[in-house]
Amino acid sequence: MAQFGTLADGTIDDRVRIIMADNDVRIFESYEVRQSYMQAPASFACRLGSGETTREIIGRYPPGTTYELRVGPVVQQTGRTDGYAPEGSQGATEVNIRGRDTLAPLHDDMITADRSFGNASYVELVTQVLQAVGITEWTLFSDNAANRAARAGATITTVTITPIASLGSSQSAIVAGSSSAVSIGTAGAGALGAAVALIPGVPKITTKPNPDAKPLQAKVGGRWWEFLKKELDRAGLFLFASGERGVFILGQPKTNQAALYQLIRQRGAPANTVNVLSARHTNDTTKRASHYVVHGRGGKGFRKTINTKVGASFVDDEMVALDIIRHRVVADPQANNDKRAEYLCKRLAAEDRRQGWTISYTVKGHTAPALGGNDRLVWAVDTIVAVRDDELGIYGDHWIESVAFRGGPGGTTTELTLLRPTDMVFGDPDLNS
Repeated sequence: MAQFGTLADGTIDDRVRIIMADNDVRIFESYEVRQSYMQAPASFACRLGSGETTREIIGRYPPGTTYELRVGPVVQQTGRTDGYAPEGSQGATEVNIRGRDTLAPLHDDMITADRSFGNASYVELVTQVLQAVGITEWTLFSDNAANRAARAGATITTVTITPIASLGSSQSAIVAGSSSAVSIGTAGAGALGAAVALIPGVPKITTKPNPDAKPLQAKVGGRWWEFLKKELDRAGLFLFASGERGVFILGQPKTNQAALYQLIRQRGAPANTVNVLSARHTNDTTKRASHYVVHGRGGKGFRKTINTKVGASFVDDEMVALDIIRHRVVADPQANNDKRAEYLCKRLAAEDRRQGWTISYTVKGHTAPALGGNDRLVWAVDTIVAVRDDELGIYGDHWIESVAFRGGPGGTTTELTLLRPTDMVFGDPDLNS
């Protein structure tokens, strides 16, 4: 359990701390920290005020300065600063500093030459791309449980989570589809191909979902992140950095977990369990459909044609209940069997629901009482919060997709973006077989 101090007024001290170049910075004019499961990298921006000269501050924190960001004592992200922007007038010094976590190189770097990945697994694909952008030491996990608990500052039962791959500075590059030896941590070692099986339900193959698929290629001039994300999206996989330097997670959201926190809004109640300052809710059906229909393609080789016998449909009961009837029809060459077509229907409906139905809450502070316990936990992504909102009529468990920690003269707040577990459909089941 994380131990938080108290401020002079008796409130919990859960302010953000940023350790830059071994200097523990706790006093800011303002700051904003963003973390998301689905949109990497995590980032921060802060404004430093000081009696020092601008030259002294920017000399201490040049672009590329390593940092570790914490909420109280709990580590949230590590990375490097992107740069600074001095502000202020005569006699006052203020410097804005921005940074992103250790996955930033993957988003910035571009492909310098065409490259084929053959018949690569998703693990092989990710590890090769990490090396291509210059990340030479890393460990890759498929289970976010330990990172989730660490970021929340939660006490959990100790479990052994085996890395699916790792690479040290002394190891050579990995070749897709090869049996190059890759350390997978103290829990064991073996070939990368064998490590793939350690991810339950994660697709084994990226480039050959069916015999007619062309080999996967990265094209010169594109961005590595865009290339990789396109393939990961098809499998419903997400890649993001943990709070620990050089540790990455390749996995899928977990919705079947117990709630860690609760949000309660009751009109007339003397106090909320969590102090909800504001809420933003949208239920827009403009881009949603009531009926989803997918037609696959039949035939062989490059002569495949639209085949109405291969396909599936899905009905969004929420839209039907509103008496809004609207069809969305898709022809997809990858939907070469009914199972795949059915999955695509559900995924399209889930994507539209996530875009049309949104809810976010702004709460006081960066921590909350643990549900059913005495711990105080940091708000963390990929966790569950139990919602009872009598104002909006929203009830039940919701998944935290992103958090934004903000601090300034008025204190600290956290903005939580939530998703309904029923709206989370990811990953083609045929690729998981």
